[in-house]
Amino acid sequence: MTTDAYTIQKTVRLGGTAKDIVVAKTGHGLMMMTWKPTPVPDEEAFAAMKAGMDALPPSVKMMLNSAEFYGVNPREANLELLARFFEKYPEYADKAFLSVKGGAGRESLMPDSSPENLRRSVDTINEKLRGTKRMDLFETARIPPTNPIEANMRVLKQLVDEGKFDHIGLSECGANTVRRANAVVPIAAVEIEVSPWSYEQETENVIATCKELEIPVVAYSPLGRGFLTGAVTKPEDFEEGDFRRTLTRFKDENMKANAALVAALKQVAAAKGVTPAQLSLAWVASRGPHVIPLPGSSCVLLLLLFLLRSSLLPFTRNLTLMLHASCRLVFFLADPDSDYRKAARTLENLRGGDLEMTPSELAAVEDVRKMIPVQGGRYIDEWGEKASMHWA
Repeated sequence: MTTDAYTIQKTVRLGGTAKDIVVAKTGHGLMMMTWKPTPVPDEEAFAAMKAGMDALPPSVKMMLNSAEFYGVNPREANLELLARFFEKYPEYADKAFLSVKGGAGRESLMPDSSPENLRRSVDTINEKLRGTKRMDLFETARIPPTNPIEANMRVLKQLVDEGKFDHIGLSECGANTVRRANAVVPIAAVEIEVSPWSYEQETENVIATCKELEIPVVAYSPLGRGFLTGAVTKPEDFEEGDFRRTLTRFKDENMKANAALVAALKQVAAAKGVTPAQLSLAWVASRGPHVIPLPGSSCVLLLLLFLLRSSLLPFTRNLTLMLHASCRLVFFLADPDSDYRKAARTLENLRGGDLEMTPSELAAVEDVRKMIPVQGGRYIDEWGEKASMHWA
C-alpha cells in the first residue's frame, strides 16, 4: 500500500533558530521500536517511517523523535536503527527533522548536564548516526538541578557553533525554565507529556508560555502509552521486561481503576462515532495550533491513520473499509504475539474518518477528566517528583 494519495494538510512552524522549518502537525515517536526486549523488525519500522514522510506536502518535514538511550541492548539501538534506515533510504534524510534526546549518564539514565557529558552525549549520537542523517535538534532528556539552565544552554550553543547539530530543544521542563532557557538561546521546540490522563496545571503553563514565545510543544504519549486506546487492560498485555510494567499507573490495581476513565471516554467517542484513541489525539491537538501530538507507531497502517486523523484529512467510507480490511488481514496472518498483531488490534480502535471536536465534545472530555481522577503518577510514585525531575 502506498501513500501517494495522501497529503498532510495541517502543519506547525518550529521556533527559535528553526523558525524557517515547517513540520507535519503529527510527529513520529520512535521509542517503542527499540526500547523493549523484542525490537520491531527493521522492515516494519522502515515502512512506518516511510509512510509518514511519503504523505508530506512539499517543503514540510516529518519530526522523528529519538534518544541516545532508546534501547535495551545496546542502549543506542534507536540511533542504530535510524542509521540503517537512512543508509538504505538516503532520499528520506531531507524529509525528516530529527530530534534526539541525550544528556543522561554514560552508565545510567540519571541526567548529567556537565559540559563533559553533554559533549560526550552529542558525540555518541553523531557517531551512531554514522553520517547518514544530521541531528537537527538536541535536547537534554531532563533538566537536572546540578547546573543552572543558563549554563546548559551556553554549553549547547557552543556545540551548535562547532557544527555538531543545528537547534536546541527542551524536555520535561517547567514554564519558568522555558522562559529562562529561551532568554539565552532561542528554543526550537519543547517536549512534554500531554494526554487526557496527563494534563496538570504546569502542562497548561508550559503550553501557554510556549505559545507566547512562539515555541511548538511536542506532546509525547498522547495515547497514554497505549492505555487510552483501550487495547491495554492489564500489565500482562506488555511483554515481560517492557519498562511500562514498572510504572505506577500500570500496576494491576491502578489499571483496573483507570479503566473507568477509558470507559467514560468510550462513551464520549461513541456519541461522536469515533474511537477513544481518535478522541485523545484530537483532544491533544486542540490544546493549541503549536501543539504537535507525538504518537509512536511501528505499523504503516496505524501511522497513516494517525496522520489522517490529526491532519483532519477527508477520506471516504470505501478507504476506511479498505484500511480496516487490510488491518484484519495483518491480524490473522501475523504471529499471535507479534507487534503486527498488537498494531492490528490497536487499529481496530483507530479506524474511522476525520475528526473535528466541537466545544461540547471538548467539554465532555473535561467532565470525564474531572469526574474520574487518574490513579498513579506518570512514572514511579515511590521516586517522587523531584527524583523524576518533572517540571524542573
